[in-house]
Amino acid sequence: MVTPSYPFKKILENPQGLSFVPLGGSGEIGMNANFYCCDGQWLMVDNGITFSRSPDMVLMTDIRHFVESVDLSKLQGLFVTHAHEDHVGAVAYLWGYLKCPLYATPFTSYILGEKLKELNLKVQINEIPLLSRTQVGNFNIEFVSLTHSIPEPNALMIRTPYGNVFHTGDWKIDPKPLIGKAIDTQRMIELGQEGVLALVCDSTNVFEEGVSGSEGDVENAIYDVVASCKGRVVISCFSSNLARIHSCYKAAVATHRKVCLVGRSLQRMVDAARHCRYFDDSFQFIAVEEVKNHTPASVMILTTGSQAEPRAALTRMSNKDHPFVTLGEHDTVIFSSRVIPGNQEAIAALQNRLTLQNVKMITYKEGLHVSGHPCRDELAQMYEWLKPQIVVPVHGEAIHLKEHAAFALSQRVPSAIVPKNGNIYHLSPGPVRLLGDVPTGRLALDGRRLVEYTGPVVTQRKELLDRGSLFVFVVLSSANRKILSRTVMSHGVFEYEEERDAVESQIKNLITEVYTEAINQGDLKKRTKKGAKESLSIPVTQTEGGIIAPPASKSSAPTHITAARRIRNLFYKKWGVQPVVRVHSVWV
Repeated sequence: MVTPSYPFKKILENPQGLSFVPLGGSGEIGMNANFYCCDGQWLMVDNGITFSRSPDMVLMTDIRHFVESVDLSKLQGLFVTHAHEDHVGAVAYLWGYLKCPLYATPFTSYILGEKLKELNLKVQINEIPLLSRTQVGNFNIEFVSLTHSIPEPNALMIRTPYGNVFHTGDWKIDPKPLIGKAIDTQRMIELGQEGVLALVCDSTNVFEEGVSGSEGDVENAIYDVVASCKGRVVISCFSSNLARIHSCYKAAVATHRKVCLVGRSLQRMVDAARHCRYFDDSFQFIAVEEVKNHTPASVMILTTGSQAEPRAALTRMSNKDHPFVTLGEHDTVIFSSRVIPGNQEAIAALQNRLTLQNVKMITYKEGLHVSGHPCRDELAQMYEWLKPQIVVPVHGEAIHLKEHAAFALSQRVPSAIVPKNGNIYHLSPGPVRLLGDVPTGRLALDGRRLVEYTGPVVTQRKELLDRGSLFVFVVLSSANRKILSRTVMSHGVFEYEEERDAVESQIKNLITEVYTEAINQGDLKKRTKKGAKESLSIPVTQTEGGIIAPPASKSSAPTHITAARRIRNLFYKKWGVQPVVRVHSVWV
């Protein structure tokens, strides 16, 4: 990658005072990645992933411009607030760019360690006890336990000579969290009395009035529903919500059911819970292969797939292709999770498939789920505890950040800003100032490599997905300048075999016509060495009516370009659409 020459490079060379740079999570849900700078020394908080609308495409913040513009020897460490994928998921993938000390509390450290092992990375993680403090460079950092939908959610009290920053991570106020302790109200008041310059705060539920609700209330609701079920019970929830798994397990025991875990991510989280002693030896699960040995009324299945992920266990059950679990009319599927924006269509399709199997469904709307993020009353309570001078909304789309800033000002917070990914903010000394911007974007995981999400690999694949592709291979004789063979290969173009045969015959005739004409006119020349190929991808043009139309023919174009244009014209006249067309010619 060639780093462009931007003014941001000079800004980042030796910044003085206290600065904040959000590279991910400001203007989007997910991909949290934040940097702080104090007199030239840097600190990173969280490094997460998100998922594209395309199935299973993992996305993360493009930090390359940033790390190539700062002295990474001054990156004091990466602190991870908790173990959710949108905060920890990119650490292993981007480790080659960072290579700095890692800090996390025990549960997060275990999850992060497993992710590093998967990529064969031998990296030491500095495991920090809960409620402890550590000094790294110019930063003194205290882990402050909050409540969320995963064990050990931490805020960071980042102390600097220029003021203190309270970085919340994800949080809520849960008086009965089931796993872990409730928020220490007195400690929060003490931190506010110490002084908080800036509150960098979760914005996900800023439009929701009241409070998010408690896991303790969900526990009772789950028991009531499970107790009313007669057949097999299948519960789908977020695999990281161990408090929810705890509640389901208790309901199963109380109703004399064995519990089966189905899904790799669920098993990983339960292993982490055992390791950190959140689950003791009394939590026993049967293998999925054993489900058939028990009556339906004596089994509870905890499964992944609440968001209709393509390869998740519940999706396979809905498609009737799970190897060990077949659902029927006496079974109940409980969705103990919310619908993540963007997943509505896939989840509706999954639920329709379950409906066709006569499965009873119960959704989170019936009190079986509470959010892990703060609603407006909880945000107001946080302002009251900490009394920040500045509120910096993060973890939300642009609409959330703008509303959060307005809400903070309405609660008499002196100042609030609306950051965007890449903004460089000077927080102190003096008033908050926007110094410049760092180029940022998204990287997509493609197998074991990272590619730009807006680059040619992903863009061309989307094009092929939308339009299909057609390749023509023409073999020409160097001896007598004749066409030896014409081969047509297509993907996602023809609906029926008869249709394909008919159109491919037309394409071959067209190829013969174009190349014979070129040979007769002496226009076809061996443009490359013997055996080499010539090819071109024909661009698409836009008409006033918004219809994709083939470009006008040019007699001076090389033969393979002319052939591709005429093939595209053939499809346009026939159906009004064109696949991606490539014609390759080779001399032998």
